[in-house]
Amino acid sequence: MIKIIYIYILILFFNCASQGMPQGGPVDIDGPVFLGVYPNNKKDIKGYDTIVLEFDERINPNSILNSISINPIMDVSIKTKNNNIIIKPLEKWDSINPIEINLNRNISDFRSNKIDQGIQLIYNIKNYKYASISGKLFNALNKIYNIYIYEWPLNNIDSPVKKINSDVNNNFKIDYLNPGKYIVFASEGNPSIYQNRYGVQSESYIELSNDSLVEDIYIYIDEPLEKLRINRVEALNTNLVNIFYSNNSVKPYILDSVINDNDTIYINITEKNRLETYKIEPYLYLRKNILDTIPPSIVSVDDSDTSPIINFSEPINQDSLFIMGVHYNDIDAENWKFIDYDSINPMTVNLSDSNLIKIKFLNVHVQDLSQNKMIDSVKVYNLSSKKDIFEIGSSLKGKLISSLKSDVVVEARNVSFNASYYDVVEDSLFAFEGLLPGKYVLRAYESKNRINPLIYFSGTLDPYQSAAQFSIYKDTIEVRKFWDAEGVNIEF
Repeated sequence: MIKIIYIYILILFFNCASQGMPQGGPVDIDGPVFLGVYPNNKKDIKGYDTIVLEFDERINPNSILNSISINPIMDVSIKTKNNNIIIKPLEKWDSINPIEINLNRNISDFRSNKIDQGIQLIYNIKNYKYASISGKLFNALNKIYNIYIYEWPLNNIDSPVKKINSDVNNNFKIDYLNPGKYIVFASEGNPSIYQNRYGVQSESYIELSNDSLVEDIYIYIDEPLEKLRINRVEALNTNLVNIFYSNNSVKPYILDSVINDNDTIYINITEKNRLETYKIEPYLYLRKNILDTIPPSIVSVDDSDTSPIINFSEPINQDSLFIMGVHYNDIDAENWKFIDYDSINPMTVNLSDSNLIKIKFLNVHVQDLSQNKMIDSVKVYNLSSKKDIFEIGSSLKGKLISSLKSDVVVEARNVSFNASYYDVVEDSLFAFEGLLPGKYVLRAYESKNRINPLIYFSGTLDPYQSAAQFSIYKDTIEVRKFWDAEGVNIEF
């Protein structure tokens, strides 16, 4: 009997001590679901009433830090208990004015899964009639976007009327707005068009009245605008320096020849981004006398435009420059002819002939301002055959259905190569020739950009300028080699 009991104990011990992977279910990737609040939204609260928000799972108490805002600002205690968030006032609630409570999407469970949409609550609203603005973000990444709303006209970008989050599907709704005129701005972070991807509404302003209390808008999210700073300056010779910019680019800069050596000067540069012209903060530089013994070189030959552009490594003596080229239609491939050019700046020239298959330079004719000659005795460049590309490419044609009277641009973007083609609509028609095969997405937008009329104008805040109106074609279009795609209608 004792032996049987001993064996039984051993079996029980080893069964209890056995270890292995727990047989759990699927990985939890869903955020907490908001079930309700007490007191109910839009009810009256007074004194030291407690507000309890209930979710379908436990809330990580660390996630509520800086995730809940109350307007008007007052001292409250905010805690979590199991599936609940509990808000207790440390002073009596304002029983006269409305009390707004906003919870952003950073609230999460213990696996860092965040809620799918923000929560907006309001108490003590009496019988006042409120308005809402709803909308959708296009070209948005898989992120939480801040939606800022300002009174129009915009006076201070740091003082929005409200700030909420977009939901998991890039939709948003701003509730409990007073009738008035508003501006809506979306950003991945703070309200800066230079630091974050952002979008501005395409209307000058949104007007909410007692007769029109809900407004649906679309916002296109675009890349931040570049605004450069000068990090440092490096002298190449007496008249030429390299400027190192904040985006890690390096560009040559020609100093004024009338400035004496060892003079301290301010380098003032005006730059452009895709929307605006701006001045870079001046940089204080001590000019140095350096003997120039470095020969010039050809940095690049850019033939992507209608005519080739030649960029040199430093200012050259353009009176001595001599360029030869061969035309597309020349039977003799070695029938070199003199090519005229125009000076863009001391380091860049633009060839006047676009029908070229190759060009060449002789070193004796490429001289810098110190008479140093290019090292290569002869430099030959083969240019891409634009005619061949045009002939093997395909076309895409369609019609714009719109009542907009201003110019409209249609952009066809190759999804695989992220290459864009542009056409300005004429008589409601658009056409693209020489497209590479692949899948394309189409976007039409109002031509509003003064820097480059073909580039979408995504709007600015200071000064405030609304974005261009836009429309995105609902389907992806496949362009095949030697095929023509026609009959594409874009509603605008």
